[in-house]
Amino acid sequence: MSPVWKGFSLNARFSGLSGTRYSLVVNADINGDFVGQTGVRNDLAFVFDPNNPSTPDIVRTEMNRILNQSDNRAKDYIRESLGRIAERNGGENKALVGVVDVRLLKSIKTFGKQSLDVSVDVFNFANLLNKNWGGNFNLGNQSLLNVTGFNQQTQQYVYSVNSNVGVTQKLGTPYQIQLGTRYAF
Repeated sequence: MSPVWKGFSLNARFSGLSGTRYSLVVNADINGDFVGQTGVRNDLAFVFDPNNPSTPDIVRTEMNRILNQSDNRAKDYIRESLGRIAERNGGENKALVGVVDVRLLKSIKTFGKQSLDVSVDVFNFANLLNKNWGGNFNLGNQSLLNVTGFNQQTQQYVYSVNSNVGVTQKLGTPYQIQLGTRYAF
């Protein structure tokens, strides 16, 4: 908060977030606990090792492609989980992300001790300056595997790999401007 200068006051607030966790999950209710039927994915994925000869060819190809992507944010977590069920919350978003909110307030004296306050609030101010700023590129739970069927002979699920696992998209809200007035008496 700045000192008042000619009735103007400038306030700013930074809200930061870092270290949030995420899990690798499968897009179906594999364990039969009925969690996930409302769209919430909770069952942890088995992370197929592409070097294991028993890994299906289509899964091997997709896993290798994901592990070779230079910009894939989940590949370290995937590598740590190869050949086993992924650890819950084993992925970590390490980048600091944040939002800056700014308020400019002008206080105008009217009668005696009365005053009119006029304010302008800009939420996510960095996004106002540049549309690529003021966003969140963290990962939430990542659906690694998609169930595509069930093999009756082997009594195993048939999977495809989600090709977008570990790919970030900008999240968050765009800038917003709010005007306000207050009469103090």
